[in-house]
Amino acid sequence: MVSNDKKAVGLKNGATGKGVSSNQQVVSELAQKIEEINKQSSLKRFWITSLLMFACPLGIYFVSIAYFTDSTTIAGLSAAFAANVVLFAYLYLAFVEETRNSEDANNKKIM
Repeated sequence: MVSNDKKAVGLKNGATGKGVSSNQQVVSELAQKIEEINKQSSLKRFWITSLLMFACPLGIYFVSIAYFTDSTTIAGLSAAFAANVVLFAYLYLAFVEETRNSEDANNKKIM
């Protein structure tokens, strides 16, 4: 009965051929997958922002003329303001992502 317990413990501790090195390999594979996801999300964020940089100012310009004022100057200023809002939102998201990535890198160095 004792030998069966030892066998079970041996299997749990890596007697199946999966030791510490395989755990490190799994962790590195997960890190690579996370980096790929971050790259994809960054690219997706770029394309969405590019679309918004085109659509928001154009849409606000025509909505301003149609519903709020006949002045093209005011409509143009509101469109420029919308473009700046989209730009600053993109910069903020990029800054937050960079901060998160640097914190993750610091955590990896500590481990």
